[in-house]
This record gives sequence, structure tokens and C-alpha cells, in this order.
Amino acid sequence: MKKRITILLAFLSLLGITACGNTMPTADEVLQKAIEADKSVKSFSLDINQTETIKADQKIEASKLTKIRFDYTKEPIGLYFENSIISNEVNLTLKKYQTNEGSYFLQYDGQWRKLPDDLMNPTQIQKDMDLNELFRQIKMYANEANIISEGNDYIVTVSLENEKAKEAEHFLWSELPSKEEDKLEQEKSEQKGNKQIMLDMKNIVIKYRINKDNYFLMSTALEYTKSGEESGRKIEDHFVSNSTYTRHNVVPQIKVPQHIIKSAQ
Repeated sequence: MKKRITILLAFLSLLGITACGNTMPTADEVLQKAIEADKSVKSFSLDINQTETIKADQKIEASKLTKIRFDYTKEPIGLYFENSIISNEVNLTLKKYQTNEGSYFLQYDGQWRKLPDDLMNPTQIQKDMDLNELFRQIKMYANEANIISEGNDYIVTVSLENEKAKEAEHFLWSELPSKEEDKLEQEKSEQKGNKQIMLDMKNIVIKYRINKDNYFLMSTALEYTKSGEESGRKIEDHFVSNSTYTRHNVVPQIKVPQHIIKSAQ
């Protein structure tokens, strides 16, 4: 009898050890490991798809589709950027190379232009492409984050509403289209007599997918809703952004094509 009890206790103890070994890590633990893992990331590609829809009294007033592509290498420093924007106001495609050969920008008239050499700032490029900033942003809300396991990845989700969503709004800059394109679109809109409407942030949902093996960032998703009133009408702005990170540490050296260098003004 004692032998059976001893065996049973040993078995239960083994189950306890196994259960502890499979315990789900906290969101804070996963994000901290992702921050450490990012130190080994020397290159990656990033594809972003964004949609924004503005409604007035439940009727669609404006919509915008944005597609962004990045190829990035830390050493030697290199960045290729492509941004396509389709909306009621504009239809633009922007391209840019930034390497040790210089900065080249595709203008709206289809002509490549070489930017002044002092605008090529490797330190700023590395800062802009630093994934740690993304982790730090969501890590601020780790206590409110939900984490689940899905296949080979962890998914960390943060949902914020009302005042908390408003407080978090200024952290979203890294997920939104670049200010340069936003400013251009705003200017074109104002030229047509459209005034900008101030809306209040109502809710934000942010999701990070992180690989279990190497803790590399695989994707992010951001969704928010803003609302307000203008001339008695109820206005709602709904924004969705999905970003996918690929080719970690396998992006080849980025070089400016010779035909661009020769044709650039």
C-alpha cells in the first residue's frame, strides 16, 4: 500500500513539474525577450496594409488604402521604401533609397531626385527602424495585455477604451503612414475646401505576434475608432493597419540601381 502511495505521489509530482514547464509566460516576459532578441536582428522586410474609412451619419464620406514596403539592413546601412496611397483626394506612389551612396527620392512627376548628402543620417534611419520602440510602446500596457499561444507564436493583445485610448494615441506614430504623406494629403484636401475635423479616440486594439523560438516580431495589427460631431452630423473614423515582418537577417545589401543614379537630378 505504501509503495502504491509513493508511486502515486511521484507521478503527481511529475505532473506538477510538467505543468509548470508549460506555463504560459506573461506578456511582459515575452515582450522583454523580444526586446533582447531584436539586438540580433540585422535586417528585415516589412509590408504594411492600411485602410481608413470615414463615415458621416453611417454613410461613407471618404476612404483611403495605403500600402507600404520597407527593406532594411543595419550594416551596411540601407533602406528601400515604397508607399502607395489611394483615396478620394490623391493617388500617389512614393519611393526612396537611402544608402551610403546617398538618398534618392522618386518625385510625384516620376523623376528621381538625389537629396542633399546631409539629409542622409544613418543614426536617424536606425532609430526610425528600431523595433524596440514598438515593444516599449505596448510594454507600457503589459499589465492590461492578454497573451495566447497560437501555433509557433505568442499573440499579445492590448485593448484600450475611452480615456485610456486617448492617452495611448500619441504612441501610435510608428504604426501610421509617414507624416510627409499625411501632410501632403491634408494640403490637397484643404485646397478643395475640406476642413479638418477633430475627433476623439474611442477605442484601440493592438496585437503583436512574436515567434516562440527566436522571439522575433512576426506581425502587428492596429485598429482604432474615432468619433465626433460636425455641423450636427455624427462622424466616425475607422482605421485598420496590418504589418508583416519577414526575411529576418536575410535581406541582401541594398544598392541604388545605376539607372536611378544616372537619371537623378
